[in-house]
Amino acid sequence: MLEISLIKKNKICLEDYNYKQDIENRLLISQLSALDLELLQEILYSPLKIAFQDLSQSLSCEEKELITSIKKFIKSGLLSLNGSVITVDKEKRKYFAARITAFEPGFKPGMEFLQGLLRKVPIHTLPVWYNISRTSDRIFDSIVEKYLLTPQIFQRYLSALQFPDPIMEEITKDLLKAPEYMLYASDLMDKYSLSQGQFQTIALLLEFHFLCCLTYKKIDCKWVEVITFFQEWKDYLLFLRKTQPPILCANSVKRESMRDFSFLEDITFLLSLAKKQPFFYKDILELANCLNLNTTNKSHVKYIKRLLDKMELLNLASFKDKSFSLLDKAHEWFTLTNPQKSLLLYRHSYAPEMIGSFNERVLRDIEKSVLRVAYFEWVLFEDFLKGMTTTLSEESSVILKKQGKNWKYTLPFYNSRELILIEAIILEWLSELGIIELGSYQNHRCFRVTEYGKDFLG
Repeated sequence: MLEISLIKKNKICLEDYNYKQDIENRLLISQLSALDLELLQEILYSPLKIAFQDLSQSLSCEEKELITSIKKFIKSGLLSLNGSVITVDKEKRKYFAARITAFEPGFKPGMEFLQGLLRKVPIHTLPVWYNISRTSDRIFDSIVEKYLLTPQIFQRYLSALQFPDPIMEEITKDLLKAPEYMLYASDLMDKYSLSQGQFQTIALLLEFHFLCCLTYKKIDCKWVEVITFFQEWKDYLLFLRKTQPPILCANSVKRESMRDFSFLEDITFLLSLAKKQPFFYKDILELANCLNLNTTNKSHVKYIKRLLDKMELLNLASFKDKSFSLLDKAHEWFTLTNPQKSLLLYRHSYAPEMIGSFNERVLRDIEKSVLRVAYFEWVLFEDFLKGMTTTLSEESSVILKKQGKNWKYTLPFYNSRELILIEAIILEWLSELGIIELGSYQNHRCFRVTEYGKDFLG
């Protein structure tokens, strides 16, 4: 038997409103024939009192044929029949008017649909269900802000959910794997051995938890029930899926180094040379050949400078009068493993010129963004950027906004300064730490997350 009470954080309890009547109405709608649906649409846009004969003529239908459909709606309480006059219940009509929108061409079950769903619940119950302030005069806006405002907020909410029935969690997992994030209700009922009533109760709970919703799809002139995500979340997931970078053939990638910790090992190499005999700054450029670097190549010169800067940052060496000499901490460096060296460099964080006006939380979020392609092997950096959703500023924030009658998650826009920062952190900082490996593909920069990087970033 399905548990009706819910979780600790959300106190959703279907028994707080007349959910059984809701389930009965849903069961009725799920079994509507084409004539039933046509009748319902006619009723919703007609006066509250209609002559049976007039209704039959409007639908071009024999009265004998129509009476079968009429009886279905009489049982639901939507209609009553007195002699030859049909009377429509005003409150019931509101319910069916909201549900019937799912059969309209181009219908998308989004936040407007969710608002309609929540209106069925007594308004004083919603603050209890969703743990929001009772003094809020805009309850739906408060719910959006607490649970749905950004993908990160919604994902944290999902990760904390405790499902009252394990089937709810399994359906959500199935939906995430579905090609268009849509599943047929009949398939789910077969898979989990659910009756119509059990399925409708689970679907209702899923809707009140903002996980997915029940709607309808027309196939060969017949409407069938489907489960899908709320439109705004579905659109966002489709964006992520569409912008997943294509995986490059490893044999076609020209790797910048065959070593995962090449930057750290190059620091060690220079330190080992200085350990034997201190040398001058001009000698370092000559030693570049030992690192297979060309001092006439601007990117190689920049790389050498980064090596020297990091040695100073870590207090491993000093440069006085253009002379390069070891400091005491360099001796400890030689005893560390590559992962330990990486962690030591990470703890020293970023150079001031990299941070600029950005706070460190933003920089850490950029680091973690590569987890999205952690198991993709080689990807082009420019392809990776297309699906990046890290918030760096108000313009680049992904947030649920109302635009006219519709809602949507805005997609990020990065200015030139932000793009420079992203490139510096991913293609320089993370490669220095051994978290990613760099390469080129048809003269375009690409990267892959190393095994160490997967562990480091979690």
